Amino acid sequence: MLAFSASACGSSATPTAVPGPRLLSAPAATSTPSTSATEEADNPPPPVVSTITPVFTSAVRRALATASTTSTPSTPSTPSTAIPDPVANTAANLRAGPGTNYPIIGSAQTGETLRIAARNPQGDWYQLASGAWIAAALIDRAPAVPIAAVIPASPVPATATRAVTSTPVIVVQPTAAPLPARTCCKHCGSTSKPCGDTCISLSKTCHVGVGCACP
Repeated sequence: MLAFSASACGSSATPTAVPGPRLLSAPAATSTPSTSATEEADNPPPPVVSTITPVFTSAVRRALATASTTSTPSTPSTPSTAIPDPVANTAANLRAGPGTNYPIIGSAQTGETLRIAARNPQGDWYQLASGAWIAAALIDRAPAVPIAAVIPASPVPATATRAVTSTPVIVVQPTAAPLPARTCCKHCGSTSKPCGDTCISLSKTCHVGVGCACP
């Protein structure tokens, strides 16, 4: 800015340059990274991963299923230890109940396979699946089975009934023993009678009994 001043001695004025106020230039701006920018540089955001869901056609699914089936080795099966079935060790009778007092309703042959379902409480008779019973001593490899829920009652032996008939009673009458033959020692004739070993008069009474005298 220019200022004009007048000299006291003359009329002419000589312009004198008076320094005016100086304009201060603003300092150059420097790029100072902000705190947020620094943090972003130190901790970059995770990359964005896009998930692509594959779309398979039915043919592709079948191909994948076939490949999965053929590529997976099958696990070999472990052979199981089979328990032999019970068999009859001899020809045996099958009965209607657990005892020889029950009637025979069938038979089993030697070596015949038996399907055992239950047993009696004593374990000496087994019930087959058919309901028949067989003695335990006649079975090989009998399995452990429960006691039968129903055991037939022991049959009552039938009593033989005989008709009562009246038997006639025969009474045997005793017969007199025949008198032994005797030898006549004296014949009395018609005028006397025997008395003991002698003859007496017909009017007399004999008191000695029978003797060897004959009439």
